[in-house]
Amino acid sequence: MEKLVWSVIFIFCVLFSFKTEAQIASIDSLEVELKLAKEDTARLRIYVDLIELYDKLSPSEKAMQRVLEGLDLAKRTGNEFAQAKLMQFRGQIYNELYRSDYDGALSFLAQSIQLHRKLSKANPGNFAQQREIVSVLNSTGYIYWQWGKLVTSLFYYDSTIRLGNKLRLIDSTDFRTNRLLGIALNSKGAVLWGLGNYSEAIESYIEASAYFEQLGMTKFLSLAMSNIGLIYESWGQKEDALFYFKRAVSLAREAEDQSATGYALNNMGSFMRSAAQYDSALYYFQLSLEEYAEDNIGGIWLNLNGFGKTYAKMKAYDKSLDYFFKALLLAEETNSDYRRALAKESISATMADKGDYKNALQYANESNAIAEKYGYKEIIKDNYLNISRMYSLQNNYQKAYETYQRYSEVKDSLFSDEKFRQITFMKEQFEAEKKESENELLRRDSLLRDQDLQRARLEQYGLIILLIAMLTFGGYFVVTNRKIKGINKVLTGKNLEITRQKEELALQAEALRKSNEIKNLMFSIVSHDLRGPIVNLGGLVGLISNESISKEEFQKLLPTVLTNIGSLTALTDNLLYWARSQMEGIKAVPQKFDIKEHLGPKMQLYERAALEKGIICIDNLEPATMVYADPYMVELVVRNLISNAIKFCNAGDTITTSSKEANGFVEVTVEDTGQGIPPEYMERIFNDIQFTTLGTKNEKGVGLGLMMSKHFVEVIGGRIWVESIFKKGSSFHFTIPVS
Repeated sequence: MEKLVWSVIFIFCVLFSFKTEAQIASIDSLEVELKLAKEDTARLRIYVDLIELYDKLSPSEKAMQRVLEGLDLAKRTGNEFAQAKLMQFRGQIYNELYRSDYDGALSFLAQSIQLHRKLSKANPGNFAQQREIVSVLNSTGYIYWQWGKLVTSLFYYDSTIRLGNKLRLIDSTDFRTNRLLGIALNSKGAVLWGLGNYSEAIESYIEASAYFEQLGMTKFLSLAMSNIGLIYESWGQKEDALFYFKRAVSLAREAEDQSATGYALNNMGSFMRSAAQYDSALYYFQLSLEEYAEDNIGGIWLNLNGFGKTYAKMKAYDKSLDYFFKALLLAEETNSDYRRALAKESISATMADKGDYKNALQYANESNAIAEKYGYKEIIKDNYLNISRMYSLQNNYQKAYETYQRYSEVKDSLFSDEKFRQITFMKEQFEAEKKESENELLRRDSLLRDQDLQRARLEQYGLIILLIAMLTFGGYFVVTNRKIKGINKVLTGKNLEITRQKEELALQAEALRKSNEIKNLMFSIVSHDLRGPIVNLGGLVGLISNESISKEEFQKLLPTVLTNIGSLTALTDNLLYWARSQMEGIKAVPQKFDIKEHLGPKMQLYERAALEKGIICIDNLEPATMVYADPYMVELVVRNLISNAIKFCNAGDTITTSSKEANGFVEVTVEDTGQGIPPEYMERIFNDIQFTTLGTKNEKGVGLGLMMSKHFVEVIGGRIWVESIFKKGSSFHFTIPVS
C-alpha cells in the first residue's frame, strides 16, 4: 500500500524550501536592521519579515525567541494585525520544534484565526485581511493532517478553498491567493486519498496542478505529478503511473529542490518494487534518502517504510522488520497516528510471513484500533486480509471467513469510491436522456402554441373579412352567420384537442421523471447493496479455491453461506420484481389457494436467520383459509414483512404471523416485540422509495421492501397498514380478497 505518502506531501509544499546562502544572508541582514531600527513601527515590520523567513528556512529556538519579542511589541503598540500574523508563525514554528505537541501548535493558530476574524468583522472589505485567514486555515488543516486527524483536516482545507475562491472573484490574479489555493487543493487530495476517496483525490490533484503550472511553480507541480501517478498506480494503470512519476522527477530536478526530488525518487522506488524489480527499488530509495535533509522526518520515514516493504518482498524478513521498527519509532517520536498504524500493519504482515502469528495478530489488532478510530480505510482493509490469512493458517476457519467478509466490505467500499465517476457518468447519461426528452416535450408544446396562435390570427382575419362581407353583402347575413358558427365549432374542437395533448404531455413528463428516479435507484442498489453480498460469497469461494479451508470446515460454514444466499435471493427477487412492475406495469394472476398451506414452508426459510439473532418465530396462520389472489405477490409481501421484523428485533423478541377472516377479506398480521417505529417515520415507510434505517445489528436495507409490499397489496385488491409503539414493537396488517 503506497498511500502512506499522504502524511508528508504538504510538508514538501510548505515547509521545506532549500536553504541557499542568499536566503540565510537575508536573515542576517534583517537581524542587523532590527538592531539599528529605533521606531516601534519599523521594528515591528522587521520582526514580521524576519520571522516569516525563519518560519520558511530555520524554525529554531532563536526564531521562537524573535516571535515572542515581536508579539510583545505588537501588544504594546496595539497592532492586532501584527499580533495575528505573528501568532500564526508561532504555531507553525512551535509545530516544527515540538512535533508531538499538536494541541499546543493548534492553540496558537486558533488565537491567530480569532484575531484575524475580529479585524475582518470590523473591516469586511479588507482583501489582505481575508487572505491572512485563508493562510491560517491552510496551516491548521496541515497540522491536523500531520496529526492523523483526516476528517478535521479535510474540514479546514475545504474552508481554505471556499474562502480562497471568494477572494478570486475579487482578484483572480493575486499570486498569494492562487498559491494558497493550489497548495490547499494538493493537500486536500492527499487527505481524501488517506480516507480512501480516490476519485475526488485525483480531481483535487489535477486542479492543484493547473494552479502550479499557471504560476510557474515547478517544485509544486512535481509534487502534484507524483500524487497523480500514485493514484494511477493504485488503479493498476502502470503506464500512466510511470509517465507521471518520470515527469515528477524531471520537474523536481529542474526546480533544483531536494525534498521534491527525494519524494519523486521514492515513488519511483515504490513503482519498481510493485514491478518486482527489487534491486532497482532499493537503488531509488537510497537516492531518495540522500536527497532529504537530516531533519526531514517525513522523507526519512517514507524511505524506511520503502526499504522495509522491499526486503519483505525479497523474503529477507529480519531486515524488513528492522526498517519497520525504525519507522514505528519515528512515528512514536512525532506522535503521528497514521504512521503508527501503517508501521504496525507492515510489522504484522511481515511477522505473519515469518510464521510468528501470535505477535502478528497483536500488531494487526493494534493497527486496526488506530485505523478504525480515524477512518484509514486502506489500512483497515489490509489488516483484515492479514488477520483472515493468519486465522486460516491457524485452522480457525470460522474466524478466517468472518474476517474475510469484513475485508470484502471495506474493499467494496473502496471499490465504490474508485468507481464513483463511472457511476456518475452513467447517471449523467440518463439525466441527458431525461433532458432531451423534456426538450422534445417543450418543442412539441411550443409547436402547439404556435399553431394555436396561427389559428387565432386566422380567426381574426376571418372575422374582419366577414365583417366587411356583412357590411357589403347584407343580404347574405343568414348564410354568413351559419358559416361563423361552423368555424367556431371547428376551432373549439381543435382547442379541446390541443388541451388534451397538453395534458397527455404533462402525464408523459411525470412518467418520465418517475422512470428516471427508478433507474437512478437501481444503479444505487446494483452498485452497492447487491454487489456487497456477491463479493462476500466470492471471498468464501476464494478461500476454498486457494485451499485455505478444507471441505469439512466448509461444511461448518455452510449455514452462514445459506443465510447469505437467502438474503441475496430475497434482495434480487424484490429488485427484479419491483423493476418489472414499474417499467412493464405488472398484472396480478389471481387463483384460489390455502394461505396456510402456501406460506407455511416459505416462512421456514426465515427461521434460521431469526434463530441466529435469538428471535422466536410463531406461525398462527389459520388452517384451511382460502383466498383469491396472486400467490407469488402474497408470498413476497409476507417475506418482506417477516424479514423486516427480524431486522428490527433483538435476542429474546418474538415474531408472530396470524390471520383472520372478516367481511370478504382475510387479514394477515405480522407482529413483533422489537424496537418499534419512531412516530416521525410512520408516514414515510410505505411512501419513500429511498427511506431505510439500520437494524438492531446494523443490518442494511435498500428502502424497497415496504413500498413494494404496499404496491402489490393494492394490485391484488387489498390494503396495508401499520400500528407501532416505539421501543415496544410493531404490527403490520394487510388484507387479501376471499373471492
